[in-house]
Amino acid sequence: MEVIPGIKLGDVVSFSVFENVKAVLPTKFDNVKVVGSLDADSAKALIDPYTLHRNIYPMLAQGTAPDDPTQYYYIKVKLPNGQFTAVGIPWINPTTIEQRDSSTAVVRIQNISSTDLTRLRNHIAAAGWTLVDAKMV
Repeated sequence: MEVIPGIKLGDVVSFSVFENVKAVLPTKFDNVKVVGSLDADSAKALIDPYTLHRNIYPMLAQGTAPDDPTQYYYIKVKLPNGQFTAVGIPWINPTTIEQRDSSTAVVRIQNISSTDLTRLRNHIAAAGWTLVDAKMV
């Protein structure tokens, strides 16, 4: 089921909300898994769609969304940290949507110290990736 043109449930994506919406919704949507399509009433379990709509609607370009949070849909996403949230589809800048490949990479690095390995783990987490295994050999 497509929830946004070209994006299906289960896809891993990155996207941004419209630039002026970031003041209200600063969440970084990098490598999030699309897990559901919600109406406003269902989205209430994750966000306050009514308050967010009231704050975001004036920032959207005219005609982007109806002035009623119950008249559009929200996508439920799983963030890289394991938490879930919802985002109004009209709040998403469609030109920023990138589908991500969710394969596993194996990397071997020579001449690395345990301190470097810790820094590498931190960089990987900051980029939104899930570290499966990292050890000194």
